[in-house]
Amino acid sequence: MVRQSALCSVLVLAATFLTLTHAVTFEEPEGRLVSVSVGPSGVWGANANNTVYYREQSFRYPTRQGSDWIKIPGDLKQVDVGTNIVWGVNSADDIYYRIGCTQKNPSGVAWVQVEGALKHVSVSPWGSVWGVNSNGDINYLEGASLCDPAGIDWLKVSGSLSQISAGYAGVWGVNARNDVFYRTGTCCDTGAMGDDWIKVDNKKLKYVSSGDGQVLALDKWGKIFRREGVSSSNPIGTAWRIVDPKKLMAIDSYGVIFWGVDDTDKIFLATM
Repeated sequence: MVRQSALCSVLVLAATFLTLTHAVTFEEPEGRLVSVSVGPSGVWGANANNTVYYREQSFRYPTRQGSDWIKIPGDLKQVDVGTNIVWGVNSADDIYYRIGCTQKNPSGVAWVQVEGALKHVSVSPWGSVWGVNSNGDINYLEGASLCDPAGIDWLKVSGSLSQISAGYAGVWGVNARNDVFYRTGTCCDTGAMGDDWIKVDNKKLKYVSSGDGQVLALDKWGKIFRREGVSSSNPIGTAWRIVDPKKLMAIDSYGVIFWGVDDTDKIFLATM
């Protein structure tokens, strides 16, 4: 009876994490990056030297691989793509956003510095901006929107995270212990600060991406997971499922595609 009970526990745990591999086909665009982001304003990235790049022909068509990387003036260690805007932080944790990103001029015209210090920043398609600093403090930019990207001021949000992602699937993050959290009241890109953090299962993951209706994540080995069952009625979904055992260091999704980079800075693109 004890053995049967233990077996049932194992089966329940396995069902919760759904570790059935669903392999995808990867493309490998040329270049090397340590940070990559995809969104309405296309595909952007930064390399190990903090050089910023925009993927030509990806504006408004982020599912395209594009034809070449265009070097953008400015030095940033991490970037995140929104709608007609790109946010990023540099090696000193200074915060910037790129203005003037349009169909005619997708690479924009200038970087505008925003007061504050963050090690990681994220912008949603509707202009909501979140970030975490070197102490793990969580920050929300009050009043930020497509019409007013700079917002009013940074508000400190309860909790502690090492990485954060804002998207149509809401605001998600991971902490220093690799626990995953979802911010209630943020699903469907409401722009709201939300109410509280909900821990999502007990799966240990080191990086998360809130995309256009889907949530992807990486474990400490870099394996790719997708959150099943995410919807407006059930924003935290039902289970984690392995998408592919490929080892990635960072990942970002939009629509049915995602981009990622591995520990050798190689770039990958795949369709779900």
